[in-house]
Amino acid sequence: MIITTVTLAITIKPHIKLAGGYLKGYDRLTSGDLNDIDRFVMGTRYGSYYRGADYARITDFDEYNHSGDVADKLVLYGSASYYYTEYGAGTGYNTNVYWAGTRDLIATVDTLSNESINLYDSNDVEYI
Repeated sequence: MIITTVTLAITIKPHIKLAGGYLKGYDRLTSGDLNDIDRFVMGTRYGSYYRGADYARITDFDEYNHSGDVADKLVLYGSASYYYTEYGAGTGYNTNVYWAGTRDLIATVDTLSNESINLYDSNDVEYI
């Protein structure tokens, strides 16, 4: 098995405070080719990058590469109990990831197959 190291450049926007709340926006994060192993980091051990009005839009999340090995992974703060998912919300194959108990969207993950992101599967998600 050949493992390729990939470095992702992620720009974190500061929240812009408006009179009625925060300006809503999103960061678009795109996977490399099917043989890359990408980690989409949504936060640190201190908390999530995406709370409130912002979220990440992850395109072409590759759950498995051409060889059938695990490829991309979502990296989230905390544990699986902090989140819940909705599969197929919108168009195509996607999974929305929300904070548990709220409708606070953390990420929309577009996968290349009809598989949803499983918060309890270490092949899909890593917690920090």
